[in-house]
Amino acid sequence: MNYINYTAATKIAKSQKLKSNKAFKEWNKENPEKGIPQHPEHTYKDNGWTNWYNFLGNEKSMKTPQKSNRIAKRMATYEQASEIAVREGIKSVQEYIKWKERPNNMPLKPNQTYAGRGWSGWRAFFKTQSINFKEFKAVCKKHNIKTVGELRDESISSQYNIPKNLTLAYKKDGFTSIKDITN
Repeated sequence: MNYINYTAATKIAKSQKLKSNKAFKEWNKENPEKGIPQHPEHTYKDNGWTNWYNFLGNEKSMKTPQKSNRIAKRMATYEQASEIAVREGIKSVQEYIKWKERPNNMPLKPNQTYAGRGWSGWRAFFKTQSINFKEFKAVCKKHNIKTVGELRDESISSQYNIPKNLTLAYKKDGFTSIKDITN
């Protein structure tokens, strides 16, 4: 079944002023025409979902321990966290995970913390851009790259910021296979 997107679903759910996920599920069974999945926590897991509290917009919908509330109030916003990471020279997920002097207001998993609140991917968070197609071809020639496996060498892919999905990144430039470049 095709469901509406997370933003539209949460807007509708909030408008119902439901008090719990159980109340939501009962309401949702009676309103299938709204196009909201019965288990939004699974359907929207990678597309904005953070928790029932945010989805329903009702403090009583999820009991959050006081300690968590204090931590959340001190947590850097997405923009602040991104700026801190950039200022510290963090440019990859691996560097972020290994970052030993990460300030207390920086989340361990920003992709989860900021889902639905500004998160659009690691490259945006680190303010890095993938190299363009012309630069990509030059790197392949310079390093005599003949296979995608050779591109996955971490020193090459991170040094030049090569996108993980080559077809998606360079399709508009006519890329179909690494062989197109190396031959």
